[in-house]
Amino acid sequence: MLRMGLPFLLALLLTGKNVMSESVNIVSSVSRLDLNSGRVLGEKADYFLDIPTMWSGYLSGDRELITNSQRPLEKLNFYYMPSVGPSKPALFLSVNIYSIYHYNLEPGHKKLVETNRYVFTVYFPPENTLTNKTDIAIYNSMKADATDEYLTELIRLSPGDEKLYDDTIWVNGIQLDIKAITDGSVTYLPLRAVCERLGYSVGWLPEEEAVTMRRGDVYEILLKDDINANLGFSLVFNKNITYISSLYFISVLKLNVEIDERKNVTLNES
Repeated sequence: MLRMGLPFLLALLLTGKNVMSESVNIVSSVSRLDLNSGRVLGEKADYFLDIPTMWSGYLSGDRELITNSQRPLEKLNFYYMPSVGPSKPALFLSVNIYSIYHYNLEPGHKKLVETNRYVFTVYFPPENTLTNKTDIAIYNSMKADATDEYLTELIRLSPGDEKLYDDTIWVNGIQLDIKAITDGSVTYLPLRAVCERLGYSVGWLPEEEAVTMRRGDVYEILLKDDINANLGFSLVFNKNITYISSLYFISVLKLNVEIDERKNVTLNES
């Protein structure tokens, strides 16, 4: 017979809560993922995940199904398999898939992407248990490649569902791995990242404190502290990144620029 202490019983009487029902998630099953097939299909959510060739060569995976909760619907775990030595498989990353109606960000996870129906989150372990230098180098290289943008592109959705983005910059249909910054009503875009995506060679003249941009016969120079020389646009420096107003790309570089209600910026050449 289960014996309960007096404090526990008082908590039940005073709060009216079913304390016994407030438990951690119970994993009902763990199934192996076939990464060599090149695709992982969702079971309780309608999606599939493209598997890069690099992953199928070095990783194994499993799917956890939770029996007593709808948070998350599924949990995918990917492990790096050591090539030599006594090291155990090292967790590479975990992806949780939630219904938008039962979304609860777990500690250590960050939101990867939201869709009309689901929220995908990702977790990277702070360290791994690998001991072999070659394995550590490969693991770290794969982890560096696994940016939010890269992982988001691996997620495929069913017809009628679509990915929703916030604070994302798109240049000619390509998503950038950097955000815009906003000051009042002005949106500033990262100069080098956007222009290099447009095909410009971007440089820095330290003595003149000037940014240079060249593409074909077009040559532009922007000075750090001379707004008049920059056709009325000032450079903004934040964490060693140079930004300039989105209006510069419209009036000087002649791009089509749109900013939506979720602060996504889309730039396209005419």
